[in-house]
Amino acid sequence: VLESNPGRFKVAIGDVSGKGTTAAFYMAEIKGIFHALSRTDMDPISFMNTSNQALVACMQKGFFVTLTYLDIDTSKKEVKMVRAGHCPAFYYSSVEDKICMMREGTLGLGIVNGSIFKSYNQDPQVIHYQPGDMMLLYTDGIIEARNEEGEEFGYHRLKNIFTVHRNQESEELTTSIVNGVKDFTHSDLEDDYTVLAIKFM
Repeated sequence: VLESNPGRFKVAIGDVSGKGTTAAFYMAEIKGIFHALSRTDMDPISFMNTSNQALVACMQKGFFVTLTYLDIDTSKKEVKMVRAGHCPAFYYSSVEDKICMMREGTLGLGIVNGSIFKSYNQDPQVIHYQPGDMMLLYTDGIIEARNEEGEEFGYHRLKNIFTVHRNQESEELTTSIVNGVKDFTHSDLEDDYTVLAIKFM
């Protein structure tokens, strides 16, 4: 999360395929790209295209990065979101008292070169938020966590917890999700995981 200008926030959540030192190195790469590009006035699609080209040039074959990128403008109460192969976001509208899954997106980063990647581009999803709205972002370590029977936690259980805690503060929601997954697996989570809840004021 980076405040590039007063009231203007850039947010990214991502995951690298594979494990170990190579995956950690590529995550450091994408973090550096995020910090460099997010300080510019680059639009979200250009951010994804530039990030993809940088990763294609340096990543070994078989590795890729999934990423969700948000450009939040608090003066306009507007969110622009692009998703590159990452888990769908959940969004709670306080006016409608409804949670929806935001599935639109493009390929993960580092898989194909620039011209092919651009052919998959879609316009950013644009949300005009109201006070009390909330967005939930997470990595697949949450939804793919398994219990003793091999059953995945899945999207529906995540949405159910979000529904129950939709009017609470973001920290309470993320804590409830992590505790809910641990209760489901009856253990600490084996895969790495991240949960980020953004409550709009």
